[in-house]
Amino acid sequence: MDLKLLNLVAQNAIEEKAFPGGVLISGDNKGIDLEFAFGNHTYDLSSPKTQIDNYFDLASLTKVIATTPAIMYLIYNKQLNLHDPIKKYLPDIWFINDSKKCEIEVIDLLAHCSGLISCCPLEILNNKDITQDKVWQFIYSSKLLFPPKTNTLYSDIGFIMLGKIIETISGIFLDEFVEQHIFSPLKMYNSTYKPKCSISKIVPTEFTNNGMLLQGVVHDECARIIKTPCGHTGVFSNASDIAKYAQSWLKNSSSIECIEKLAGKFAKKAQIVENSTRALGWDTVSIKNKNYSSNLQFSAGNYINSEAFGHTGFVGNSLWISREYNRYIVLLTNQVYPKRDNTLLKVKHYWRNKLNNVAWELLGYKELNNLPKLSREKTSAFKNYIIKKQ
Repeated sequence: MDLKLLNLVAQNAIEEKAFPGGVLISGDNKGIDLEFAFGNHTYDLSSPKTQIDNYFDLASLTKVIATTPAIMYLIYNKQLNLHDPIKKYLPDIWFINDSKKCEIEVIDLLAHCSGLISCCPLEILNNKDITQDKVWQFIYSSKLLFPPKTNTLYSDIGFIMLGKIIETISGIFLDEFVEQHIFSPLKMYNSTYKPKCSISKIVPTEFTNNGMLLQGVVHDECARIIKTPCGHTGVFSNASDIAKYAQSWLKNSSSIECIEKLAGKFAKKAQIVENSTRALGWDTVSIKNKNYSSNLQFSAGNYINSEAFGHTGFVGNSLWISREYNRYIVLLTNQVYPKRDNTLLKVKHYWRNKLNNVAWELLGYKELNNLPKLSREKTSAFKNYIIKKQ
């Protein structure tokens, strides 16, 4: 497979400071058939070259790679029901200040329609006097923004709750449960909340406000303060492991039983809130969502089918899966390096979309989905390539 265009797009992305490097992997239910690593760990060309086996902070991919299948395991083994009220599993302190929280069901947390706030605000997390106890107190005391099942709002808090529900039912920490029931059965031996590999194999994310480079330390401020494994973020892994996980969601592939039996249900739109694109844990490829002011599914690319599903991670990751096309694409980058606001978000969006589109084209896909193509003035090098190609 000729990777010339992928290399050119990646180099343009690096030059425009979208991200210093990354890894893209694609495959079907038989295994991986496209592997591409590009750039360096940082914009310093003397830093390590990005390799296929490098570890990345998965950020919110944790929601679908760890927490969602853990919930599926409990449901499949009849230890949990989607319509169980979360009050059944969480102590009273979670419901102080707002009795409406008692109406939230497990399915509402998965579909992001619980009414919970998105996350703990940065002005609280970045306060020099912040402590673990103060963060928990804020989470416990936060009020709903709307009644459950009436609107959609992406919520880290909801997945923090799901993590705690898993721990309550299982009696063990979230990371232990996920490793035992998800990662180990799928031979995802490089996936962990606590990376123990050489630091040189871990791609850094961002410099903190006090100048510390986050490398092998979770990027999310809330998770760093809470310290214990969280349901919304915190897993480190490499693209090959995520490929194993993605493959388990494809039809007629070997997988752990809970995913094999429940994948069809969890990968479809939940249809709780009108026009919401949200499935259970996952998002879907669609632009019909009144809550989205822009196309948040940009990284899915324009060739994956409209019923596909996936998720993104704040640091620059995405995983998109098509059961219809028997295909998945994993893209891992560290777009927040050296600071998350150094480059406009639309620049990062454009190049992640472009990399995924080129991968789909290389794999022979031509039919466009209903997502709009992201437009941006291309660099002269990219224009020259297109002129030559035509």
